[in-house]
Amino acid sequence: MRVAIVGPVEPYRSGIARHTTALARALQSKPGVSVKVVSFSRQYPAALFPGESDRASDTRLPADLDLDMSLDSLNPLSWARAVETVRQFRPQLVLAPAWTFFLAPCFAWVLRQLRRHGCRVVALVHNVADHDANPLRKRLSSWQLHQADAYLTHTRELAAEIARVVPGAQIEVFPHPVFEYPQPSGSLPRRAELELLMFGIVRAYKGLDVLLRSLALSQRPSVKLSVVGELWPDAGDVRRLAADLGIEHKLELALHYVPDAEAAEYFARADVVMLPYRSVTGSGVLPLAFYYGKPVAASRLPGFAELVREGETGWLLPPGEAEAWAGAIDRGLSAEAARAMSSGIQAARKRLSFDAFAEKVLRLGELPAGSLWPP
Repeated sequence: MRVAIVGPVEPYRSGIARHTTALARALQSKPGVSVKVVSFSRQYPAALFPGESDRASDTRLPADLDLDMSLDSLNPLSWARAVETVRQFRPQLVLAPAWTFFLAPCFAWVLRQLRRHGCRVVALVHNVADHDANPLRKRLSSWQLHQADAYLTHTRELAAEIARVVPGAQIEVFPHPVFEYPQPSGSLPRRAELELLMFGIVRAYKGLDVLLRSLALSQRPSVKLSVVGELWPDAGDVRRLAADLGIEHKLELALHYVPDAEAAEYFARADVVMLPYRSVTGSGVLPLAFYYGKPVAASRLPGFAELVREGETGWLLPPGEAEAWAGAIDRGLSAEAARAMSSGIQAARKRLSFDAFAEKVLRLGELPAGSLWPP
C-alpha cells in the first residue's frame, strides 16, 4: 500500500509533528507499505507562535523518510503543488492531522482536491476545534473535518465530537501511542520526599494555577514541583502567582523549551507527573510519562479517564479543585505508591505502541464506507 501523509514533521516542535513523524516511521516499517510525507516549509507566521521558535534546535529532519517540505500554510500556490506531489505518488491512502483552525483552510483545500482525484482520506483528529475557539474558528476546523472519508482519534470523547460535527462519520479510536525518547543519565538529584513534575507548553486550560494553589494548601513538609515547558501568554504571570502564594521554596520553574535529553532527566527524577487540566481532548504528556515508567495524577475528564486506571497507572482527581489536589499530595501521592504501579504502567506502554497504531491506520484505510461509531 502507498500511503501519503500531509502534515508537520520534526524538527517542528509540536506534539503533532512528533506524532506524524513516529507514525510515518511505523507505517513504512510494515511489509508492502511505502510512505510519502508532504510537510511544511512554513507552518505558522511568527505572530501566531509566541514561543522562542517553532523548530527544535536539537532535532533534525528525519532523513529516513521520503519528504517534500514545500507546503506553506500562507501560500495557496504551494497547496496546489502539494496536491500534484501527492497525486504523482499515486497513494491508496492519504492521512492528515486535524488540530487547529489556522491550518484548516490549507488542509481542507488540499484534501478536497485529493478526494476529487479519487484518494481515500483519513483524518487523524487531535482536536475537533481549538480549546479557545470562537464560532468562526470552529467553522474553519469543521470545514477541514468534512474533507475526510474516515477518522481516527485518540479518545472516545473526541470520537463523539466528530460524530456531532460529521453525522454518520466512519470513526475509529486508538489511545495516544507512546513516543520513543532518550534514556536519562540520572543527572538530577532528588530534593524532596515527593518529586512532582508538570511538563509541556504551559497554557491556561492546563490548570497550572490550580496546581500551584494546591501546593500552597498542602501540609506535606517535603515536596517539590518542577514546572518544565514554554510559557504561553494565556497562562498568566506564573512567577507572580507563586510569590503571592509563598511557595517559591517548593517550586522549580524552567519556563522555556527543554530539549529531549534534558526532559528525560526531569522525568527520571519525578515520582508523579501532574496533569491538572481544566479540559482535555488528548495529551502527549500522558504517554510520555508512561514511557518513563511514571504514573500520572490527572483531572477526572473523559480524555484522561479512558487511559488512567486508578491504582494501576495513576490517580484521577476533580478538575479545578485545589483542595482535592492538595489532599492527594498530602495523603495519596508518594514515591512508594508510584513504584508500586510499575507493572501496570509497563503493560499500558506495551499496549500503546506506534506499531499497533499503524496497524489500526492501515485497517481503517482499507475499510469500505460505513459508520464505525459507536464501536
